[in-house]
Amino acid sequence: MTSEMSANAQSAEHPLVGGVLLPNTTISKASKLISSAPTPGFVRPEINAVSIFDLMMLIESSILYDQIYYLPGNLAASHEELNLRTILADEGILKEAPKKDDHNLIGRSLVASLGTAGDFRSHESDHLMQALRIYAEDDSNRVVGDHSSRRMNLDANFSATGDKEFGINGSGTIGINGFGSDSFGRIEDGRSFDEAARSLIYFLENAGTGEVEGSTSALRVMYYIFASEHYKIPFIAPVAARKMQQRFPNYFKPSARTQIYEAIASALKATVSTVMREFEDSVVYIPPFSALVLDRAAAPEGIPSEIFALRAEYSEFRRRMHDLECARVEARSLNERISILSQIQDLGREVARPFEQTSRMKFDTALRYIPSTIDLAANPTSPTQWAKTLLTMPVDALVNWYRRRPVAKLVSDTRTIGEMSDYGALLAKHFGGDLYAYHLEYILEDLRRLLAEV
Repeated sequence: MTSEMSANAQSAEHPLVGGVLLPNTTISKASKLISSAPTPGFVRPEINAVSIFDLMMLIESSILYDQIYYLPGNLAASHEELNLRTILADEGILKEAPKKDDHNLIGRSLVASLGTAGDFRSHESDHLMQALRIYAEDDSNRVVGDHSSRRMNLDANFSATGDKEFGINGSGTIGINGFGSDSFGRIEDGRSFDEAARSLIYFLENAGTGEVEGSTSALRVMYYIFASEHYKIPFIAPVAARKMQQRFPNYFKPSARTQIYEAIASALKATVSTVMREFEDSVVYIPPFSALVLDRAAAPEGIPSEIFALRAEYSEFRRRMHDLECARVEARSLNERISILSQIQDLGREVARPFEQTSRMKFDTALRYIPSTIDLAANPTSPTQWAKTLLTMPVDALVNWYRRRPVAKLVSDTRTIGEMSDYGALLAKHFGGDLYAYHLEYILEDLRRLLAEV
């Protein structure tokens, strides 16, 4: 079998390998940030560290991943406001995640799991529990039917008619406002699934809208996490939800993590320390893609064309990375997986060699287990019990789960901002007309912090 035939066979076996799941919020905000043709009523996102971070994540994802997937939703913004998003879709880079009955099952499995939390069970007679039950038990092609005129958004700007997937119709809407807000932090910093669910109840009953501008829905992030596991592709969460993305829904304690590492090591006849390496930061040096795009574009409206030009330049890099990721999924031993990781690092060094200053990419492998969406929707169980389920799996099933863990490629480095003396000038070139110089300094400082925390 030729290498090309082998690669095609691998792609057929793992069709979504090399893809990433990005929220519509990230994609839309990044697109609106550089829009040059605003329509009446257009409101540009505030130019701050978070909005620029969204743009950077979209640029990096466009170069690093074969496909960018999103979950279905109705966008309120017009074609002109979302020019970059439209171009990415037209070029086949941005795609809606596969449908079939997937979204119905994902939503029902999430709400079935939430229904196992103690505080949700205590709301048996409350409208909230009724809404969640409707969501979990509806067997139509929609996730939920028209049970109320008010709704809670699971993604940005969903139809208010209740006939689109992901809508939860119930007592109101959900939206946790702002980056770093105390409200979202109470869910993000939860120490257990029950604690996160308890905080979620408060916001389901009391919070505002789930619109794309200035808000992040915790429930929406939970949905994306379940979808990521279902499709076996990584999910890059919004800034405010990064910690939650790492922990929800299992909140594995250190003792449980150790037991899982030990079980994998035993199954693969390897040492625990070797297994742990798979779940720790593995740094790969890559070109500073965002800086290159911002440097080459003369103005914000030129950013989309420079993204495509750079993507074309690094097509061979993506092809080789894709082949290595497919090989990593197929690896039958831990030593083989470690060898492939070393090859990925070598590939990064190769493409970064011409650059005096580079970016760091890290692999973000969340230790998470969510049962089959079909099984979970039919037989709800609490995530607090899933560690035991994972540890009692037959050896082959445990190894298969481990092999197929989605791995996110994340740019994570203060060097990207801190050591590139011209980065401030690049931001000033594109956004300086709307900002005072001291605002740019604050934005740069916040970007350093955000990138360091990824």
